Amino acid sequence: RSKYPRARVLSIDTTKAEAVPGALGVLTAKDVPVNQVGHLIQDWDVMIAEGDITRFIGDAICLVVAEDTKTLEKAKKLVKVEYEPLEPIRNIVEAKAPGAPLIHESFNAFGSHVILKDNVCQSRHITRGDAKKALENSAYVVTHDFETPFTEHAFLEPECAVAFPYKGGVKIMSTDQGAYDTRKEVAHMFGWDKTPEKVVVETMLVGGGFGGKEDVSAQHLAALAAVHFQRTIKCRFTRQESIDFHPKRHYMYATFTLGCDKDGMLTGLDCEVDFDTGAYASLCGPVLERACTHAVGPYTRTRISGALATTRTTRLPAPSVASASARPSMPLRPASTFSPRRQASAPGRCATAMLSSRARPCRMARSQTARPHSRRRFSPSRMSTRRTRAMRALPVP
Repeated sequence: RSKYPRARVLSIDTTKAEAVPGALGVLTAKDVPVNQVGHLIQDWDVMIAEGDITRFIGDAICLVVAEDTKTLEKAKKLVKVEYEPLEPIRNIVEAKAPGAPLIHESFNAFGSHVILKDNVCQSRHITRGDAKKALENSAYVVTHDFETPFTEHAFLEPECAVAFPYKGGVKIMSTDQGAYDTRKEVAHMFGWDKTPEKVVVETMLVGGGFGGKEDVSAQHLAALAAVHFQRTIKCRFTRQESIDFHPKRHYMYATFTLGCDKDGMLTGLDCEVDFDTGAYASLCGPVLERACTHAVGPYTRTRISGALATTRTTRLPAPSVASASARPSMPLRPASTFSPRRQASAPGRCATAMLSSRARPCRMARSQTARPHSRRRFSPSRMSTRRTRAMRALPVP
């Protein structure tokens, strides 16, 4: 992950890391066919390339893949990243200020390429009746500002995915909230938009989400490494990496003007809402629409405007890295299909992947396997051998 919320990546040296015995390799942006993903707006870099600028401390710089966690820890410390630190944008005010640097110069959305002139991601305007006239005729009018903070979803199980080569494509066993959305984003990353059936997604036990697992996190990284190395790959976030990476419920700043008659009956409302959606769009549009429609409750004669300002926030703590090892519950390809180097790995084991940018070492989370008498069902992060019914992203006949 990025060492700075906003910095230009000058160089990425993976030579020493790749030379470590047991390290399969290190992937960077140049190894990604299409280096952007996103639900509705494709603006999220899979990894930040040399020469590009990071947007927050959760940005991925490179992906280290190794046979086991011990090797992984050794290899990731040898990755050298050189940065040019830049002044970050910390809040909505700075993002909307004249002359503020653009977080994104453009993005792709709904088949169109959009060129940006400011840091406003999306805007909405809702009107019910004549709010201006209703306020002018009100006996009493009050205006007040309100703020709500960022909210961490705090799901019990951090993000995790296991991926392996499957029928000329890739299969992903994931803990996300939307199998079909994950398939769409992963297919786009591989340039398979016209053949999304090459990506099969099986959603296992989610482990809690609450909106925090709607974006791809570990899924596309595991899939990228699985296809590149033709191996079963597991990628799991630590708690700190999860907090650093996934989008939060938005910080909001709103100004409400409310009018009532002499008896205290509400007559009109005018509201302006600004959201801080962070470095990437995610699902900011639908969330903004919901905020606008919910802000007035059941009342008519209202006017509401909402705008989403994209910022690079420095509120998050220092980044950490993710690594894990476990027993896969799906078969590997026959050993004969692997190169001699790959055959060296023991049958029934999977390689592990993690992101690295010379971040401080962290304690690795160990996988957990359910006890024989446990009724706990399969989850990729626990790697229990028990299977369960699951949603599957499969081609529609």
